[in-house]
Amino acid sequence: MIEPPHPLSPGDHGDYTVAGYEPRPKPNGKAEEGNGSTASTWRNHIVTAAELQHKTFPQVTEVVPGLIVEGLTILAGKPKLGKSWAALDICIGVADREKRPVLGSIIPANGDALYCVS
Repeated sequence: MIEPPHPLSPGDHGDYTVAGYEPRPKPNGKAEEGNGSTASTWRNHIVTAAELQHKTFPQVTEVVPGLIVEGLTILAGKPKLGKSWAALDICIGVADREKRPVLGSIIPANGDALYCVS
């Protein structure tokens, strides 16, 4: 088994700092941030529940009213239920500038659509 050159310092498991790490220059001439630096880490971006409770968010945009909102959507279910056909129908309806109805009679918002199947 190969041992790492520098073990993690106690209490430093979350910010990926290594005991004895010395900053070395990057090709652009600037040094990397090491222990004791004020570099931005994931801990600087933590939001508490109290802060979230009082934060206001923009209104959610519905792509297919009452069914799909803007962003990532995953259709999941048993095989052979028609998920791929439904997704294709929705994508074509969203991309079509003629306001083509989808899933029967729902008029979707117009915009860009990315159809990915795995």
